[in-house]
Amino acid sequence: MAKELLKRSEVETEFTWDLTDLCADIPAWEAAMEEMQEIAGQLAETKGRLGESAQTLFSFLSRMEEMEKKAAPAISYAQRLSDQDVGDTVHQAMLQRLHSIMADLSDKLSFMDPEILALDAQTLEQYFAQEPALEAYRKYIEEIQRLKP
Repeated sequence: MAKELLKRSEVETEFTWDLTDLCADIPAWEAAMEEMQEIAGQLAETKGRLGESAQTLFSFLSRMEEMEKKAAPAISYAQRLSDQDVGDTVHQAMLQRLHSIMADLSDKLSFMDPEILALDAQTLEQYFAQEPALEAYRKYIEEIQRLKP
């Protein structure tokens, strides 16, 4: 005789994922999404200026890294909520909103790679010398530069 699957709400808590390490709750997730969009808006203001100085490039990359670190747990939270019950329309709506936000961020920050590609190797080496903290992003920058024709 086949057993009937329990609804998510009927499963004992000890047998479910504890997502609170990623995000405390849905309002905290909403706040993280808003913060991520706010930071992306600030980063977008740098459009056309990434190559103007070592400090500008470093500031942009470090702020972008900060945004990604804050966003990663919230992104995972929405994905895991959706995974745990694909029939939950609230969680599915969150995931759809997440996809929309990520597309918007990608659009807002699409200038980054072309502007880094526009920098020549000599300028980049000067930037690394002028801003030692930029060295942390050398591999990232080199990976972008590798795409130059």
